[in-house]
Amino acid sequence: MEATIYSAPEHTVVESNGSILDPDYGVFVPHSLEDVQQDPSIIDTYYAQFGPTLPLLKKEAIEAANAEFVKAYNSKNAAGVASKYAEDAAAFPPDMARVDGRQNIQKLWQGAVDMGISELKLTTREVQESGDFAYEPGTFFLKAPGKDSKLVDQAGKYVVVWKKGQDGGWKLYRDIWNSDSGK
Repeated sequence: MEATIYSAPEHTVVESNGSILDPDYGVFVPHSLEDVQQDPSIIDTYYAQFGPTLPLLKKEAIEAANAEFVKAYNSKNAAGVASKYAEDAAAFPPDMARVDGRQNIQKLWQGAVDMGISELKLTTREVQESGDFAYEPGTFFLKAPGKDSKLVDQAGKYVVVWKKGQDGGWKLYRDIWNSDSGK
């Protein structure tokens, strides 16, 4: 999915194929990116008028949240990555103990950045929702330092459980991943 991410003080929206998606709520907003950049409050006005009747587009919302996650990580912004997690989230990195809470997850991702892991890419395979939770299996690709400190390609898979917040937005709740062998 090719996307342009625009962040304003109150909103982050993603433009994809000429449409605007609000990843926090998983809905398409019928305004151009230019309009939103000039006046971010038009999103609030739109939600005030139509919010209760808007269908939530889970896969698109989660893909947009992943695009923000990847942008933050590839910008070496561990705080931005951690902001995508619920306060009570847990991560299950390979060959490590469980990591609980947003602050500790931020430290985990800062460690990955400091190690030189870069060029992260995520691909959502599917999204299924059940009440206030959704799960998302997918694949990842990244560059990681090898034995000689040169960057090598690494591919793997992940399963994420997303949790819907009181505001209707989705946050990472459980996150587990591992690398494919021989890659």
